[in-house]
Amino acid sequence: IWPAYIPPGQTPVLANGGTEYFLSSNLGFDNFNQIAVWALTNTSSLNTDNPNLRLRMTVVDTLAYHFPEFSVPQKNGFHPLGESLGFPVADLDAGPDSISSCEYVNGHVWGTLSSAMKDGNGSTIEVVAYFAFTPQITNGTLTASRFTQGIVAAPGRFLMYPAIALNKNNIGTIVFSLSSPNDYPSAAFVPIRDTSRGAIQISREGNEPEDGFTCYPPFSDGVCRWGDYSAGAVNNVDQTS
Repeated sequence: IWPAYIPPGQTPVLANGGTEYFLSSNLGFDNFNQIAVWALTNTSSLNTDNPNLRLRMTVVDTLAYHFPEFSVPQKNGFHPLGESLGFPVADLDAGPDSISSCEYVNGHVWGTLSSAMKDGNGSTIEVVAYFAFTPQITNGTLTASRFTQGIVAAPGRFLMYPAIALNKNNIGTIVFSLSSPNDYPSAAFVPIRDTSRGAIQISREGNEPEDGFTCYPPFSDGVCRWGDYSAGAVNNVDQTS
């Protein structure tokens, strides 16, 4: 369960004694098409000697998402540690399909997660799924509707560990790591404006493959840990993130 943060300048949810929203996935384990929206109300009571909180949950139908049950390739290159141990360049850990970021902006709760899908060439790749929900609490009952959703994907490329960062004007980015047989692990993003999404942009190309001790036996299972976890920050002054 991932708590929603709010950007600078966004008014906290003061209704129902103060409300904090959360998102969670994995309701159906490896493959599913629902996201859970959670609300913790009466958070103002945390300032008292006797907190009195209430946690509610509702489920919203979404596009299908799938656990990335594979490792992510990276471009072959200089890897002195692996070479000293007699190993080729290792793959990267793809990460889970759990919610990896959550933000509350202007009445909507946004979230991201990693998923798997086939590209146009029939190859399985890792993609970014994102969602936004409009929650409402009426007479003590939590409901939520889907505001928008989508997939960020690039044929032949693997997009890992996404995170969303929107400012109070619904302008920002979804950031993630990118890797492929033709790309060293790199930092990338797509711009977001309201419900519109731009093309993938590389903010910093990688210089060489990951070559840490987590990549090789006997230190690990032979899959590198890299890029977990992504994060973004917002800037309300010049509309950037």
